Amino acid sequence: MNDLTLDIRNKNLLVIPDLHIPYHHPDAFRWLKKVKSHFKIHMAISLGDEIDGQSISFHHHSPELASPADELNRAIKIIHQKNGLHEQWPELYLCESNHGSLYLRRSSKIASLPAAYMKEYKDIYKTPKWRWASNILLKSNKGLIYCTHGRSSVALKMALSEGTSAIQGHYHSRFGINYVKTGSGILFNAFCGSLIDESSIAFEYGKLNLNKAVLGALRISKDGSPHLIKMDINKKTNRWSGKL
Repeated sequence: MNDLTLDIRNKNLLVIPDLHIPYHHPDAFRWLKKVKSHFKIHMAISLGDEIDGQSISFHHHSPELASPADELNRAIKIIHQKNGLHEQWPELYLCESNHGSLYLRRSSKIASLPAAYMKEYKDIYKTPKWRWASNILLKSNKGLIYCTHGRSSVALKMALSEGTSAIQGHYHSRFGINYVKTGSGILFNAFCGSLIDESSIAFEYGKLNLNKAVLGALRISKDGSPHLIKMDINKKTNRWSGKL
């Protein structure tokens, strides 16, 4: 899978973090719709893990969760529901990710089938205008921004060596922007949390972690500046407050 370059100069771009459909936060799509309208977003990218694939994971599969067929069918139905991800973004650019590419990796390792024999993601999800890439490079009015699913400090080092800023997914509890001044100017490395339902059995592996998931997203404004958008959650109900 190749990298993809997008020109976002003079556009408001929304960066969507890990959703892990069908184990996403119940208000994720309603919140994303509000964000899109409020900030007059022109286009969006996903940092990956758009679906979870827990049932076909290389790790233990909880018997309390759906079978592979049921999980996939449920995820596709959710993607296409009213005000769902496809209705909001019929054209979407997505980073390849460890959960999003599970079916390809399992087919390759277990069935020893080359990727050429597999259906494309867009055919499986019935999203003809969605495009996946290994990484996404954004051309902004403040320089290049390297977007990847999750490489932690490696991504930052790679970005800095090339004189670009970086945005990463994968790390559900990391939410922030760090700036560094280099010979190429002021660059940033950003994490924008996730949009998962942390109470789901699918995320039992993280219950002992001290750092919990932060729900939100990130916006690149027309001038190329990054802005974090945090979902305001009612602690008692774990639901979105309805405010931005």
